[in-house]
Amino acid sequence: MHATVRTKFDGFGEMGFSARASSVGRAWSGFEAATYDVTSGIAERGPAAAHILIMHLSAPVPGSCRCGDAMSTRTMGSGNMDLVPLGCAATWLDEGPGHVLNVRISGALLASAA
Repeated sequence: MHATVRTKFDGFGEMGFSARASSVGRAWSGFEAATYDVTSGIAERGPAAAHILIMHLSAPVPGSCRCGDAMSTRTMGSGNMDLVPLGCAATWLDEGPGHVLNVRISGALLASAA
């Protein structure tokens, strides 16, 4: 996950990422996937260079996500997802640790598939 992380937000520190597995080095074109262990905290990403799908894979974790002007406060359970469209900035605040799948799909791949 290519994230820019703030250092403080309402008492939360930066979110930490530890890669578990990645598609880097595979002959995939326009598509990347990786799994991460994440800590509680906040992560902020500038405008996405690809469409990004983030799926929560672990026990429920309260938190929030802001994508553009839309804000969602919820408890992320296993299988719940966030979709960040190409060009959209996003911020996440997770109140506990978790495990996530991060999928990046290029605009060109999505357009050719559509």
